[in-house]
Amino acid sequence: MSSFSVPMVQFIALTLLWYVAALAALMVVAGLLRLAVRKFLGSQEPEPNATTYPTEVPWV
Repeated sequence: MSSFSVPMVQFIALTLLWYVAALAALMVVAGLLRLAVRKFLGSQEPEPNATTYPTEVPWV
């Protein structure tokens, strides 16, 4: 027999579900805010595959 009652298990499950939903909504809002700030400032993301070092490396 479970040591928790059914309403207690439902409360815990719903609390966790709402917590995950709130966290996902917060991530969406943060992403949209980041997108809006980038558009407003006109900045561009660096190309992730671009090299960050000079291609012509002199021989030592």
